[in-house]
Amino acid sequence: MAFDSRTKEMEEGEADTSRSAIDERMEDQRKDKDTEPQGRVAHRLAHAVIVYVVAVLLALPLFIIIDAFVPELILPVGTGVRVDQLLVFLAVVGAFIILVKRYHLVM
Repeated sequence: MAFDSRTKEMEEGEADTSRSAIDERMEDQRKDKDTEPQGRVAHRLAHAVIVYVVAVLLALPLFIIIDAFVPELILPVGTGVRVDQLLVFLAVVGAFIILVKRYHLVM
């Protein structure tokens, strides 16, 4: 409703250009941006989940192949924790996340 009345005022040439009216319009625009529709938030979340799932699924076979060639890095805690597997997996998944995001932007 408010948009229609402003449009009519502007068409008639009687638009209020005072400082308070401009501030009021800017405040309305900020409120509209802050109240993002639930559908848009859900879409962005679903997109992020899909990107990460695709990246992990692509990274697993490459990680299995590369892991055999990486030297072991064992922490002397308890029975020994292999840190090299975690570092290699994070590096491979990180690379695939970047590639999947860039590929999505190109498409």
